[in-house]
Amino acid sequence: GLREGDRLGAPLTRRADVRLHQVGQRGEDGWEAAATWLQQETGLRWRGTIDEYGATLLAGCDGSHPLGELISVLAASLDEPVGEVTEQVLPAVRELVSRGFLTGWA
Repeated sequence: GLREGDRLGAPLTRRADVRLHQVGQRGEDGWEAAATWLQQETGLRWRGTIDEYGATLLAGCDGSHPLGELISVLAASLDEPVGEVTEQVLPAVRELVSRGFLTGWA
């Protein structure tokens, strides 16, 4: 498999059949997401919950940008250090790869 540094340099691609589902509830300022999950539409049809930051990162996984670049953009949008965001994101990305939501790591 790839070493940690190599993983950040590898572009990941979201499976074509992955869908993002949200259930909203009425809040003080309009609709608020009450639940968000990913679902594979074919094969084993894995399903898993995801937060808005994970969904944003996943949306960028089109195979054209290295993972580290996507994490840097996410960190900047959150005004958080890249290292801290990387530590938080990598376990979730590993899970998405192991479940087949993302491809690109050997």
